[in-house]
Amino acid sequence: MTTFTPEAQALLDHYLAEAKVALGESASVDSDDVLRDVRDHIERELAQHQSPVSVVELEEVLRRLGVPAQWAADSDNTLANRIAAQVVTRLSCRGVRRRSKRTFIGLPLWDIAYGPDIEKGEKRGRARGIIALGDVATGWLAIGGLARGGIALGGVAFGGIAIGGCAVGVLASGGAAIGGIAIGGGALGIVAIGGGMIGVFTAGNGQGIGYSHLHGWWDHLRR
Repeated sequence: MTTFTPEAQALLDHYLAEAKVALGESASVDSDDVLRDVRDHIERELAQHQSPVSVVELEEVLRRLGVPAQWAADSDNTLANRIAAQVVTRLSCRGVRRRSKRTFIGLPLWDIAYGPDIEKGEKRGRARGIIALGDVATGWLAIGGLARGGIALGGVAFGGIAIGGCAVGVLASGGAAIGGIAIGGGALGIVAIGGGMIGVFTAGNGQGIGYSHLHGWWDHLRR
């Protein structure tokens, strides 16, 4: 269970009290259920932080949730639906953003960014670090839907060593691979190994176009 510094605990208690007052303005909203969801969300957001959680760390989470008084800013009969929509949007329509506080040559040691961030207007997460994991990841080791780095693993991967559905690199392996050494269902490279190959040297049992086809060498390696 997450613990807080005295100052952070006081801030959390004040925030939840404000939320209860705001939610209490509508008889059609179960304030206890909503507050329980809010508490659970705060716990999940701070799960990766060291305890006790500081005021600064808590403030960042509360800022994304918004000011409770704004939840009940309107007085029409759609209040309950609007409150529910705002809370659900803030709780469920936001991706993951985590970053190491430690850096090396200006980059965080690790950075994680998945999903949208509504407040920043980001439709997908963009991670950048020594180790980067995200929808779009750039790093020494990059893992993501689109990965770029020294070692890149992803749906589409660009790197020194690239592994993915579509891979481009010095050493590339994937469904479609382009590189100095390319290994894949379709391979294009100086050395191309795969089902369909184009290269200076080709190897494999598939169809290949190249200066030299190393069929026997490939069979020997497979044994």
